[in-house]
Amino acid sequence: GKASGKTSSKFSYVQDELETLLMALPETTQVNVLFFGDGVEAFRTADGGRPELIPLTTRGRSELVRYVRNLAPNGGTNLYTALDRALDLAGRGLK
Repeated sequence: GKASGKTSSKFSYVQDELETLLMALPETTQVNVLFFGDGVEAFRTADGGRPELIPLTTRGRSELVRYVRNLAPNGGTNLYTALDRALDLAGRGLK
């Protein structure tokens, strides 16, 4: 369904803050971001669906910010599944 104005403005705030964070991190940083709504998805995945770390070079940062800006709220807040996936990834390490 269509997001309410209140939900949309909260989401816009999150997008703004995430962009501010990404722009402030040094180029030596490697990141990936998990987005969650009805499901959980990583910004970029390798073969097999495993998230991969993205170097925050000018290109990597630009791609990630553009991706974040093109997202829209999607259903509920599946926090448990997102946290479970993040902890699973942290436990086996990202490459």
